[in-house]
Amino acid sequence: STRVRSSAASDVYKAAITYVGEKINYSHLNRLINDILRSKKVYLYAQGDNRSLCNVIQVELSTLYIPVVICDADFIKSYQFKEEHLLIILSTNGTIFQLNKRIISRLVHAEVNTWLITCNCDIEFSKNKLIVPSCKAKYNKYAIRHVIDIVIAAMRFVHSYKLIKAEFYLNYKTYVTIKDS
Repeated sequence: STRVRSSAASDVYKAAITYVGEKINYSHLNRLINDILRSKKVYLYAQGDNRSLCNVIQVELSTLYIPVVICDADFIKSYQFKEEHLLIILSTNGTIFQLNKRIISRLVHAEVNTWLITCNCDIEFSKNKLIVPSCKAKYNKYAIRHVIDIVIAAMRFVHSYKLIKAEFYLNYKTYVTIKDS
């Protein structure tokens, strides 16, 4: 009985994740990944449960030598955004857009490349937006986490590729130098 329930729950989560993979806009996802890879610093903003996702992103991006700043929950501090920086807003259901208009105004008017990652397709947002498709609202947090995992995996892949390419180049240069000696 417990095994059957566990299997059924597992099937539901698999279906929710498969739905994300089938329905997400890969063009927007790739643009987001490229913007992160080009950034000299990434700022993350979230409230509630999504703040823990900010910590996950911070740890993962630090292994790729991309500095990350997690913005304060009330967005009171003054951040020194520069052209090569990126601000990512995580809002699973878009509730931050209903709670505090001052925060939203500051986020929207920040002079920095900005991305909103949300499952709520009805949010008016004038900057970049990645809508994370979800088959049911109760699975939104899993859908968001899955997309974050995809972004991190893609960035690791690109980083590994660059390291392999650099190692090949260095080995080739050493070979040519030895051969020419």
